[in-house]
Amino acid sequence: MPRHKREEQDFLENIERLIAGEEASIGEDADEDLRTAIEFSRRLSDLHTGPSVEFKDKLKSRLLMKLTEQENAARQRVEKNWFRDILDRLVPESPVWRTAAVTLVMIFAVVTVMWRTGMFTGVSSPVADVVESAQRGVEKGVFTAEAVVEEAEATDAAPLVGLSEEIPAPASTLEAAIVSLFDMQVTPSESTIAEYRHEVSYQLTFSNTSDETIVVTPFPPRFTIACEGTLRPVRILTESDQSREVGALASIVYVFTWDQRDDDDTQVPADWYTVYPGTVTVTGSGESWMVDFPPLPRILVQSP
Repeated sequence: MPRHKREEQDFLENIERLIAGEEASIGEDADEDLRTAIEFSRRLSDLHTGPSVEFKDKLKSRLLMKLTEQENAARQRVEKNWFRDILDRLVPESPVWRTAAVTLVMIFAVVTVMWRTGMFTGVSSPVADVVESAQRGVEKGVFTAEAVVEEAEATDAAPLVGLSEEIPAPASTLEAAIVSLFDMQVTPSESTIAEYRHEVSYQLTFSNTSDETIVVTPFPPRFTIACEGTLRPVRILTESDQSREVGALASIVYVFTWDQRDDDDTQVPADWYTVYPGTVTVTGSGESWMVDFPPLPRILVQSP
């Protein structure tokens, strides 16, 4: 097994041990980066203040994504150097010849992409078939995932390939079509700079884009505020025990506020903070599905 694969496997196993409350195990041949990452995770586990399982999963995914990004960046640097060496051997030093060679490569790449999308052959691509079937399901007011899947299977769409094994695949087009029946808009939509000890507010607009009345549980959802500098939660605003009914094509507004205090009612230090909304259950036409929302725009608490 290659060294980087073995180190990645050791890192994943140690993360699982730390989450389970066990002691991490680091081999003697582990490099400094791996030791630093495990030590940071151990410190994070020691500072555990009772975050939810959802936050743990997001933290794990974020660490794995960072590790994969570093690996991909290193691989791309090697590939760029390899391509540059071949280009230096094949293409003369003349700027004219180099420009002509690069132009031919770009033309070939564009033609390949257009051919794969069916622009020349007139044949629709699998991705276009899936998107079209999902749109037909939304227009018909389809709520269940099974009904939308049956609609897509009629197109014989081939599965998408080439996704990274390390990073979880994003939600499919079918899932996105269902989730889009209930979405969230944030105001302001960009990062916020907050003065020290001043309250921060966001207006969240939840919209029902279907022609059916739905019920959202819980509402409002839980909100977890994490410090990006320490990568740990500082405040958890528990979810409500209430449900909220949203009429067809209607919206509800919730104002999220944070007084810059942590769970111990202490002012947080100056740093970047991210707010993670919790998962809600949406019920409509006798069917239910889970909806996850993206993080709110980042908050920069200025120094006093």
